[in-house]
Amino acid sequence: MKIARLTLFVSFCSYIFFTSINAEANIVLKFQTTPYNILKSIENTVLPKSPQKINPQILEKLGNKITNPEKLNRKMLKANLRAKVIPSLSGFLGTYAGYISYSNENGILTFPIRHTPTSKIYLLIASELDLNFIRSNTLSCLTTDTNSAELYLYERKKDKNEALYWDVKKINITENQKVNDLTVAILAKPKNIFIAEGQFKTTENANLILPNNIYVINHDENAEKIMNFLDIQRYFEEIRIEKQKTSETYNQEIIVNP
Repeated sequence: MKIARLTLFVSFCSYIFFTSINAEANIVLKFQTTPYNILKSIENTVLPKSPQKINPQILEKLGNKITNPEKLNRKMLKANLRAKVIPSLSGFLGTYAGYISYSNENGILTFPIRHTPTSKIYLLIASELDLNFIRSNTLSCLTTDTNSAELYLYERKKDKNEALYWDVKKINITENQKVNDLTVAILAKPKNIFIAEGQFKTTENANLILPNNIYVINHDENAEKIMNFLDIQRYFEEIRIEKQKTSETYNQEIIVNP
């Protein structure tokens, strides 16, 4: 079994706390930036060591004037390139079990768990999300356009040595466009987010912590998608998070939704 390396960030461990001993566990996912090896390859391609060999069109896209290329600071160009290549991890809208939330500045998105068993969950990346009404204000389910969405199944399993891992694979969306209740839906163009498939090590945890296999490629049209979602946003409860200072150097962020 090929197991991909999973790095569990300390922020994951410190992010989720509970308001009481009876509080429920949470789903936690974290958006990732462009992998370093890919970024390095891009830099070496568009920013050769000799400033004179830099493509003028690249300079224009980075907002730099073309005069005196030999005097250009490669570090400055690299910083500009990274600002263009690495999009922000914040502001991605997600829904789950009637809740709505946005990824924070660290790319973390979280919801209180509302399904069992917690060994299985779906992740939907969709350009459009809508509600199916039975009548009046009676809702049936969340729906999506199958032509502008991608669906992934996450299953927590054990190998022959009883070690836990996540098995992630892309699956087909149902023809009736209905979204399964066990789904975290991210409102974004599928091309803007890359999901790495495969097997990822994990550990036993009360929270449902998804592997670090969700990469942000772009923010293209995210604002427009969120504006379109406003028509049905009133049917969702927004996740409320409070920050509490527990020491001079440490803060807790707590979900306070009932």
